[in-house]
Amino acid sequence: MGTPPALLHGTVVAWEDRGILICGHPGEGKSSLALECIDHGAELVADDVVLIRPENEALTAFAPDTLQGCLALRELGILTFPFISEVKLCWVVELSDSLGRDLWMHEGLTLPRIYMPRHYPARLALLRTITHSKATWLPEDWTPLRRRA
Repeated sequence: MGTPPALLHGTVVAWEDRGILICGHPGEGKSSLALECIDHGAELVADDVVLIRPENEALTAFAPDTLQGCLALRELGILTFPFISEVKLCWVVELSDSLGRDLWMHEGLTLPRIYMPRHYPARLALLRTITHSKATWLPEDWTPLRRRA
């Protein structure tokens, strides 16, 4: 029997077969962002409690059985949705005070992580772009060629 899955506080949505783990402090808007994603074609995987296990050099996320299909919206209650039972994580979004990016590590595996303010105006467009186009970041030391005078 393998290692038991890790339990994280967060939300996971998926576009096609690409999962996004949304992290942040309580009340930061993880479930609200997930609702926006669902409204634009994403599917719910897990909300509030996320289980993660390493599998074939990837991280697979899923919800505990009792919370499958449940999305908790602060002060509004719990909505139920069709859900995906599990998904391979491809991105991590950390709701924070500023924009930025780095790598997120879990069980020796890394994923790209984006730091995003709660009310960042292009947040949904950014999430759809990185999942649909399979976008990647340029290296930190990349600079555009300068135009010759």
